[in-house]
Amino acid sequence: MRNIFRAGSISILGLMFICVSAHAQFELLWGENQPGGLGNIHGVTVNLENGDIFICDFANVHHFDSEMERIGTINFNLGSIRGLGFDTRENLLLIANYGAGRYAIADLEGEVLENRDAGANLNTISYDPDQDLYILGDWNRRVIFRNRQHEVVSQFDVDVNITGICYYPVNGTVFVLDTNDPILEYSIDGDRIAVALPNDQITGNGQDIAYDPMSRILYATGQNAWLGAFEDNYGALPEPQIEPEAFEAAIGFGLDGEETLTITNVGEEESNLRFSLNDVGEGVDWLEIDPESGVLELDEEAEITLSYATEELEPGIFERIIIVRTNNPEFFEVEVPFELTVISGFGSLTGTVIDAAYDSPVEGAVISIPRFGFEATTAEEGVY
Repeated sequence: MRNIFRAGSISILGLMFICVSAHAQFELLWGENQPGGLGNIHGVTVNLENGDIFICDFANVHHFDSEMERIGTINFNLGSIRGLGFDTRENLLLIANYGAGRYAIADLEGEVLENRDAGANLNTISYDPDQDLYILGDWNRRVIFRNRQHEVVSQFDVDVNITGICYYPVNGTVFVLDTNDPILEYSIDGDRIAVALPNDQITGNGQDIAYDPMSRILYATGQNAWLGAFEDNYGALPEPQIEPEAFEAAIGFGLDGEETLTITNVGEEESNLRFSLNDVGEGVDWLEIDPESGVLELDEEAEITLSYATEELEPGIFERIIIVRTNNPEFFEVEVPFELTVISGFGSLTGTVIDAAYDSPVEGAVISIPRFGFEATTAEEGVY
């Protein structure tokens, strides 16, 4: 059973949790008496898709589910591991190797796929899914953004030595931690915005921070070897309403069509919903999305046009998945299936139009079925 600690002045494992005024609920997740033989916890990260938590000591990465039930331990043979991040697009771990001044990209089976020179005293690492960038935390007060080609895209200096860093999706900003100091928030351009959780601070030798799908800011300590979480009531949380939940369309071979997907921000006051879309599937990509990203204030909606073309397809049934990513961790990725049926051709459509009032045929009546590109005009006897 988890122990819940509310704001106040409470002793935890010989440490002191100090709040000037009630602000955020704190929860001790894991770590009493160095569980699992861990003498240090130096990194923490979360898979936002399923809530799995990864923590590391110097040598190994320990994998837990969202309820802190252990799944397994991974040894990457990298030496001094000091920080963790998670690439949610590729489902890969990011590992900060302080001793070597490098960072590694690895799968969950223990294989190191890439090992790169950080060019810095790398202490921690995170991932920005909005810009698809790695965020490196240099102990010497510098935040560095790198793309997938490992090129430095931007960087900025901060006011503290960095032991922990994480991307904060609610505001699209970066949280920076220096051991026992309060967590600082910076824009991605390097402007210092505020002190996150200004009334909450734990003197526990903080080593890394992360953000999870339950809207909690995770806090990992070093030699004290425990992991805790602050309930996030810092940023205004957006919430997406996506309609419809799925699409089914049928169209004649060689024709084009379109549907509309609507996204609305139904979240908290003053929240901003950031979203991006792409589609995945096998074979020809017959679907176009416009626009592919946007920002919505409270109660604002966006109409996304989904255009499809059949000129490169054959008659049959085709499927793609529209992936909607948002800055609400609970709705980090929403899948909207799209099924398209391409019809090879049409049989003849015939009939007679009769005036119901006079029981007489109608000449010149237009019969139209736009979905299938059918249009005809009745002849003298009302026949088409």
